[in-house]
Amino acid sequence: MKQNERAPATGIEHSAPRPMKILIVEDDPSIRFGLEEVLGAEGYVTAVCERGDRVVEKTLADFSPDLIVMDVMMPGRNGFECCRDLRAAGVPPAARIRFDLR
Repeated sequence: MKQNERAPATGIEHSAPRPMKILIVEDDPSIRFGLEEVLGAEGYVTAVCERGDRVVEKTLADFSPDLIVMDVMMPGRNGFECCRDLRAAGVPPAARIRFDLR
């Protein structure tokens, strides 16, 4: 192909990739708000869950996150129990989990 010559059209449209969806599971409002602000400013789509005992329903019902950022110590269920619940509910392992161990 010569310089300034265009490649032939393929008929395939390329759309922008969808933003990564991140579920924030954190009971501390200031940490939760900070994570939402920072991640949202970077273009990520976020959802929050304040209690461990609501993680499975939030994940399966309406959000399907690509990544879960989860506190370990929370009311309801701790982060390790939530991981077991997510696996038992059939949440695909592609949803990566990152613990906040402060």
